[in-house]
Amino acid sequence: MARHRHSLRQARCELPSSGRPQRGNRLVEGIIRHALADYTRWEVAQLLRIPADGPYVVVAAAPPMIGRLPLPEIAARLRAVDTSSAWRLFPDIHLGLVHVSSPAAHRATVDLLGRVATTPVGISPMFDDLTDTSVHMRYARLAMESVPAGELVRVFDDSVLAVAAISAPDVTGKIADVILGEFAGLTGDDQQLLTSTFHAWVVADGSIDDAAHALSCHPNTVRYRMRRIEKVTDRSLRVPRDLAELCLAFEIRERL
Repeated sequence: MARHRHSLRQARCELPSSGRPQRGNRLVEGIIRHALADYTRWEVAQLLRIPADGPYVVVAAAPPMIGRLPLPEIAARLRAVDTSSAWRLFPDIHLGLVHVSSPAAHRATVDLLGRVATTPVGISPMFDDLTDTSVHMRYARLAMESVPAGELVRVFDDSVLAVAAISAPDVTGKIADVILGEFAGLTGDDQQLLTSTFHAWVVADGSIDDAAHALSCHPNTVRYRMRRIEKVTDRSLRVPRDLAELCLAFEIRERL
């Protein structure tokens, strides 16, 4: 424990006074990789120069090439909107711990990242305890890796299904395979078509008409696709347990 505390204090001594995005690299890495059970949140916050009380988000950005910053001067840009942060560049990812003091600060952060991002960026759900940073780094990375085509920034949805889908990837991936049955045997285009239709139907709270409007197709087309989902998965949308399993399985497919 004493050795870890010494390394933290050494990291504090190495923080550049200019406050550039890479300040506190070693300390941010320590927070990301470890649970920090030996340190109080006040110690960590003091060293990182961020508030000790949340909420926070983790931001993950894909470098344009190995070792190159995808979000240059991002800490300074965030300070301009009264948001403090600490960042660490790894070879394959640029990670930031960002303090978002209010819903307005969260929106400002997301808006700013949307304006400056040139590569995929993922944002974790908000959290209050700094010892949860490593878990939320995982959420941010998954959001980054699942940014839809034509977009650059994605916020990880902290719904129960979303969290359950990635809680144990090895297990949940197999669960999805079992639930979806012969779905994996369809062509990639068919899988995507049925997946997008199912999600549209769920977002529309089961309304065929609303899902058809969102998908710009006829309601009968949605009905046909939903029947196909029932057939290939051997599950009924009218049976609560079957529907719950399908919701989880399609969430897993989207997240993993």
